[in-house]
Amino acid sequence: MSSPNYLTKLSPDVLLVLCEFLETKDLLSAAQVKVLNQASTWTLHYQDVKYGWGRPKRHTRALSWGSFKGYETVVTRALRMKSSIAESPFFDGKDFELNGNAMHVAASQGHNHILQILLDHGGDINSWTRSEKISVAPFWAPEFRCSMSPLYNAINKKHKHTVKFLLDKGASLVVEKPDFSRPCIPSSQRRLNALHIAAKYGQDHLVRYLAVEYGIGIDLPDQGGNTALSYAMESSENLPVIQYLISEGADPNLMDDKGFTPLHRAMTFPDVEEAKLIVTALIEAGADMDAFNNGGHDTPMTMAIRFAQSELITMLVDAGALVDAFHLRLALNDPQGGTRNDAPACVDALLRRGIPEGSEDHVKRFLQEDNAEAAEILYSHGIGLPDESPEGIDKLFQVILDLEPTDDDENESLAFLITHYGDVIRGSEPEEVIAKLLTSGHICKKGIVSLMNPSINTNWRGEKDKTLLHILADDIEWHTLGSDFSLLQALLDHGIDVNAREKDGLTALHLLIKGNNLTPDSDEVWFTEVLDLLLAKGLDINAVDNKGWTALHYLANSLDFDSCMHLVGALVQRGIDADARDTVASRTAFDVSLEKGEKRQPWGGRGIHKCYFLVPRTRPTS
Repeated sequence: MSSPNYLTKLSPDVLLVLCEFLETKDLLSAAQVKVLNQASTWTLHYQDVKYGWGRPKRHTRALSWGSFKGYETVVTRALRMKSSIAESPFFDGKDFELNGNAMHVAASQGHNHILQILLDHGGDINSWTRSEKISVAPFWAPEFRCSMSPLYNAINKKHKHTVKFLLDKGASLVVEKPDFSRPCIPSSQRRLNALHIAAKYGQDHLVRYLAVEYGIGIDLPDQGGNTALSYAMESSENLPVIQYLISEGADPNLMDDKGFTPLHRAMTFPDVEEAKLIVTALIEAGADMDAFNNGGHDTPMTMAIRFAQSELITMLVDAGALVDAFHLRLALNDPQGGTRNDAPACVDALLRRGIPEGSEDHVKRFLQEDNAEAAEILYSHGIGLPDESPEGIDKLFQVILDLEPTDDDENESLAFLITHYGDVIRGSEPEEVIAKLLTSGHICKKGIVSLMNPSINTNWRGEKDKTLLHILADDIEWHTLGSDFSLLQALLDHGIDVNAREKDGLTALHLLIKGNNLTPDSDEVWFTEVLDLLLAKGLDINAVDNKGWTALHYLANSLDFDSCMHLVGALVQRGIDADARDTVASRTAFDVSLEKGEKRQPWGGRGIHKCYFLVPRTRPTS
């Protein structure tokens, strides 16, 4: 059976026997071969009847297949075998799937001659049995399932000759299964009609034909309240249909049952250039640009903002649509958090007529929500804080300081305030502001460095007689995340004393270690960089506090030295005196480690002992 030519030599009986060995999908393929057509369709019918596929048993795919291919002989034979037209099964072909009975199948293929045969054998010209999913628009419009007539198939597939054939034969203009308690005419049925479908698929000639020849009302709704103009919003390619419907008096402000107008739908088109033509047509027709949907949440403007249609926003603004502060917030807020990438263009469009009242409140709210990017966009358009007095700015600054710090991220809201209102925030004592920032838990390196300019009092002392370097050292690992030493470097460049002592005689180096900044996981490279920056400014690595402890004593007292030898080594290699004894009990760092170890472990601590003997103890030469 490699070639149909050989099959022509076989008798019909032999072909029938051969077809009995084929699976259903192969029989459907065989029906496409002329010489096998009769045998395969008979076998399909026979199997349907024998095995009772479908309900009732005389559902036959042979009739559906013949209707699809336009084979009169197959259809006629199937009908002679009492195949049911109305109950013929949904049809699955080789490369396609088509729901509906034989009438729907024939209409979808434009086979008027098959439709005539089916009608002559009692086929129902309306036959509202095909189940079809349909929606009024590709976006923000739910799908609903309807039982459709063959006329729907003919319109959907753009077979004008079949549409005319069915209408001439008396097909109902209501393509969706009607309410049989009412007259089956469009004006009496809140159902899909032929005009809706023709408008949906952009068939402007058919739209004109149906409106003129059959008088279908332009504004008749379907079960969801959608008119032909609503269905024309399916695609921007439907502009000729839209223009015709408007010219014939279609009302652009009629809402569907959810309160959406055609202008709402136009805002969802992905191709903005095509959408602009439709929006222009609707606005010129008097579309209400401020119409709310039933939920009271969406107008055409909010839809344009949600779909980031900045050019459509411009059109609405220029045409006089309402713009308020809410629209600005909507344009700036990303539902997933942060600021939308398209926000600047949308804000530009919204502010074409000026700044809406209440916009200043948004700058404040965005800063409190840690969305400084959005606040910056508004500020760049001339929108500031609602209260720009020194008291108002200081109050907002404190509010943001009191918020929960964000992990590992620069606090851009604080940076925003310092950048734009730095003179007010800096005041007469910038050192106090810097101290607040350093102890707030927020990362604000850029802002703090900015506050240091043009100068600061490096001799300033805060609580416990600490300098700014002491305060930084208390939490230095947090303020140098990512090995960003800009804040430390700025303090050093301003000449702060690296050997200054606080109330208990502690230097910045003591606090760096004592404050538990260092852990077994602390990066040696980071630690040595901090040390070297301090040493370059004259750090006394052997400085002692009021009880005679060096930095090494504090390291011995606080850490597991089996895991922190690299940190001890960094100190020893840079000249710290491992034999230095305190003034309280004449203990070395080694003694402190042993005492600490005995408290932690019955066998005593050995970490400092390892470091003491394994790391070369060098002294800087003069």
